[in-house]
Amino acid sequence: MSKLVLLVEDIPYQRRSLSDELKESGWDVIHANDERDALYRLQVLHKEGKKLNIAAIDLGLPPAKDDPLKYGLQLIEKLRSQKSYEDLPILAYTALVSFDYAAVVRRLLNFRSSFICLRPMGEDVQFVEILEFVSKGYLFLSPAPASYLPSAVLAHADPLDDKQWETLAQLSAGITQNEAGKKTGVSGDTIKTRVKDAKTILVGRKELPEDARTEELIAWYRENRVRYGRD
Repeated sequence: MSKLVLLVEDIPYQRRSLSDELKESGWDVIHANDERDALYRLQVLHKEGKKLNIAAIDLGLPPAKDDPLKYGLQLIEKLRSQKSYEDLPILAYTALVSFDYAAVVRRLLNFRSSFICLRPMGEDVQFVEILEFVSKGYLFLSPAPASYLPSAVLAHADPLDDKQWETLAQLSAGITQNEAGKKTGVSGDTIKTRVKDAKTILVGRKELPEDARTEELIAWYRENRVRYGRD
């Protein structure tokens, strides 16, 4: 019997990585990019008479800025308000660490939703195994994110060096690699090497896919700079 999961994730490389893991474990995956897209796809599923086994929802959905988890929580609340999904297993997750952990967990418990922090200590969370567990009707709550750990632990978990972070910050600001070299007094080749080395490290840690483009590296930087105290 096929197992169907709705994966609501707006970051392309994260969506692809999680989707690949799920498919390898026998799950059929329906993708949605944001709250509106998710609600539309659920309508289509309902019309087609297909049964959804679980929803996996990134809490950090766009376009939230001041409250980065607003739209993920809002989507879960809307699902719980619909009779068709009031008992649907839901696994909420985030890679962010700068949020009120206790408040978020309280809200999710009210929604009868499970929650995990992806890579809370720089290590990969066993996402599929937890999703399988939650799909059977169990609740799962992640340990607190890395921001709750001593700064020494965070520093140890930092995968990149200062120069690599500096280069990613420049690229994130729209500066080209050649311009970044001129601003820091190094050659364009040096900047390219930093970018290449950063990709290699993150691919090795399974935080980026092997064929990651520079755009995906920049997206990783924007998602993780707070986590490593680089904001």
